[in-house]
Amino acid sequence: MDPEQFRIQADLRGLIDGDVNCDPLFNQLYASDASIYEVQPLGVARPRTTRDVSELLKYCSQNRIAVFPRGGGSGLAGQALGRGLVIDFSRFMRRIYPPRNGLVRVQCGVVQADLNRSIEYHNLLFGPDPATRSVSSIGSMLSVDASGSHFPRYGSAGDCVESLQVVLASGEVVELSKHAWASDHVETSGAQHLARQVGMLLQQNSALLLRAPWADVTRGCGYRVEKVLDGEQVNMARLLCGSEGTLGVITEATLRVDEIPKVRGLILLFFARLDTAAKAVLDFGREEIAACDLMDRRLLEIVRETEPVYESIIPRGAEAMLLVELQGDEPLAVRTRLMQLLQRLQRRGKPVVSYRLTTDSAERNMLWRLARRIIPRLHRLKGNLRPLPFVEDMSVPPKRLPDFLREVQDILKVERITATVFAHALQGQLDVRPFLDLANTGDQLRLASLSETLYEKVLEFGGTISSDHAFGLSRAGWAEKQLGPRLELCRKLKHIFDPEGILNPGKFLSPTPPSVIENLRRVPKLPVKLQTMLLGKEMIPVGNAHDAAAVELARHVPAISSLARPDSGLSDLAPILPDTTPIKPPSGVEPRDKLSLPVLLAWGSDESLAYTARSCNGCGRCRTNAAVERMCPMFRNHKGEESSPRAKANLVRGIMTGALDPELLESQELKAIADLCFNCHQCRMECPASVNIPKLVQEIKAQHVAGHGLSLSERLLNRVDSLAALGSRFPHVANWALGNSAMRWILEKTFGIAGSRKLPKVTRRTFLKWAAREKLNRSERNSGRNSGRKVLYFVDQYVNWHNPLLGRALVEVLRHQKVEVYIPTAQTPSYMAMIASGDIARARKLVKTNIRLLSDAVRQGYEIVTTEPSAALCLREEYRNLFQDEDTELIAAHSHEVCSYLWSMHRQNELELDFKPVSMSVMYHEPCH
Repeated sequence: MDPEQFRIQADLRGLIDGDVNCDPLFNQLYASDASIYEVQPLGVARPRTTRDVSELLKYCSQNRIAVFPRGGGSGLAGQALGRGLVIDFSRFMRRIYPPRNGLVRVQCGVVQADLNRSIEYHNLLFGPDPATRSVSSIGSMLSVDASGSHFPRYGSAGDCVESLQVVLASGEVVELSKHAWASDHVETSGAQHLARQVGMLLQQNSALLLRAPWADVTRGCGYRVEKVLDGEQVNMARLLCGSEGTLGVITEATLRVDEIPKVRGLILLFFARLDTAAKAVLDFGREEIAACDLMDRRLLEIVRETEPVYESIIPRGAEAMLLVELQGDEPLAVRTRLMQLLQRLQRRGKPVVSYRLTTDSAERNMLWRLARRIIPRLHRLKGNLRPLPFVEDMSVPPKRLPDFLREVQDILKVERITATVFAHALQGQLDVRPFLDLANTGDQLRLASLSETLYEKVLEFGGTISSDHAFGLSRAGWAEKQLGPRLELCRKLKHIFDPEGILNPGKFLSPTPPSVIENLRRVPKLPVKLQTMLLGKEMIPVGNAHDAAAVELARHVPAISSLARPDSGLSDLAPILPDTTPIKPPSGVEPRDKLSLPVLLAWGSDESLAYTARSCNGCGRCRTNAAVERMCPMFRNHKGEESSPRAKANLVRGIMTGALDPELLESQELKAIADLCFNCHQCRMECPASVNIPKLVQEIKAQHVAGHGLSLSERLLNRVDSLAALGSRFPHVANWALGNSAMRWILEKTFGIAGSRKLPKVTRRTFLKWAAREKLNRSERNSGRNSGRKVLYFVDQYVNWHNPLLGRALVEVLRHQKVEVYIPTAQTPSYMAMIASGDIARARKLVKTNIRLLSDAVRQGYEIVTTEPSAALCLREEYRNLFQDEDTELIAAHSHEVCSYLWSMHRQNELELDFKPVSMSVMYHEPCH
């Protein structure tokens, strides 16, 4: 951290109760979001209270430091990125007040889905629902005036605002709602003073407000000035909604909420042509549609391939689908109205090839996941091409959507670019995701030319280039063409609220806004290795100067400043092309990754360290608190960005691209962040892009252990099998020590094991000794007699040294099911704890015995079962991370947690069900593994 950052951190830590971090690791965590951009901030502040926010703004105003408010980091336009102080509200400011009289008060860091879960008890909901509602904060939704699929029913977030608590750039806290601006009483500060200035300015420009260039579009862009002035009143809260954090920092909001509809009916309509589906929307007439989304063939095929549950729902060959929702009081009435819609389309020559209708809540939610999760799941596709969000927010007049879709398809054909198309069809909002390689210089040029061609077409159709998200970094360069004379009006409003220009600068209000290909996210594994050098005011690529695409790219990208004032000292002069200089490995270490990083785990060609880190698109889905998903339990408790799975991918990617010093890979700070992952693998299973975050974390831990070794407590926990084996020789002494308060105090102070934690006692006779006595360790004893199922029971530590009765019970169950049981006594523990802590070198030596023994058993026809879920996970995943060979692949394919094994038998009608009643209650604790 440089002296300026050190000073900022020291100053702010003395001013606020929240967190302040200006170190490189935290800056890298907040340098990117769900967009294609990356800008290193000066530092990150996480306030606890509105007072903290006020102190932050005062300090930044006095020191002319740019401020970038941020919620969940799910923005697609880079609107929360910049070279200044990022204020993260999602860590602490998450309070929800009890609803009253159709209103609810929330702090800005509250996630929209969490808000609805909280007020569901009162039969209420907050209607606007962007696709990222499970991780989007209320503050960010208000800042971009987000809407979503249910815009026809509930409007946008700004339409649901009653009042806002806002901290101005000066640090002053004001409550904004509707204010009289023409009062004779003149205030010199506060909300009334702002209202008077805004009212006078809008009154002077009233003619301009009536001439919106997007008159037939359902919603505009930029400041929503047309919704602010109402006679002698100005709705100041409405003005802040959609301002992208450039007018003030929202800390609390009072929102209008609606009753949960009694019945929600959903129908999926499948069409043979995309334009037929788009035209069908025009025939819905005056029906009160709650939502209407359109998906093209590519999205449907990807859903079929990645989600088996939809294979029977989506017909093969369907070119488009409409998802239509109606709401009502009675299921029969809603179903009747949906069928009438279907019949109307058939009569008017819009043939539907197939449909699916439901009013059942569980089935409806399953069908809605088609629209909610398909875009993030596009990142599951392998290869360097990715569906990039940079033209994902175009809107045209709804009646012209069919024609516009044809134009978009023609443009994509001319540009020879594959893309997916998703639309909120009833409001004419279109999400196009072109498949491009962000690391490819030529594709960066195509990115620029495609956005220019599409935006020209949007303006030709009388639409808006940004309606549901933001101008941000993606579309800032088009603000003047889009807003016309309104842009100057927006700048005057900006001057009223923020005369110093410190709030979210460098975006659509900047006199030198960035182009779409500036500040692109650094990604590893680039085909062309270029460095960039800033000379004067030109970006000049050096290195492979003969690369014509690179030279052409440099011509298209002028140097920029992220602030309107060139003397601010906060210039955002980032290289346009990612720096792909290979990382130099330590001396004597043979590099095995393509970017010269001496990796320690086994990374295959199709899953390199660089590729895995790059695969995280930053969507933030791993930050969800939804009970139906199994995402990161650590984040749900901690709530800090560093505890989220995507944080680890961002840090590894930063190291691989040179954004971070490679020496940080062995630092205590990075190790502390890696330790926030306890290797449950839930993020890997739930991640829409299936990014193997646990393996990235293990690589970080392994790098640290290789350089610094293990701490005393880690060394103890890694060797609990040895301690248990020793304790089983003297079980009375060991068990006395485990229960003695003095010994537990010593363990807590020495090794960090909490004194209140109950520890399992050791047994004198281990399970493996019992198995040997029962002659279960002879695989050949029943060979040839039993042609049925046969399993190898992998015992692991807990059963062997702590609870042999569990193992004996399993043997009895399997015998009753006529399953041959083989328990080799030469097996060792799985060493899961050792692997998870990064002690890779030692683990590799120790697991070879298991790999040889288990793979040979599989070749003899045995399936591997274990009663410990962590052991099953270790056999299926971790051994392959240590060795990528035929043996570990065999073990992974034939290893089962025993409950799942028995369940598979039941599904195949092979499980004996001759059970008897038992008078007892059983509580099942589902393990995270």
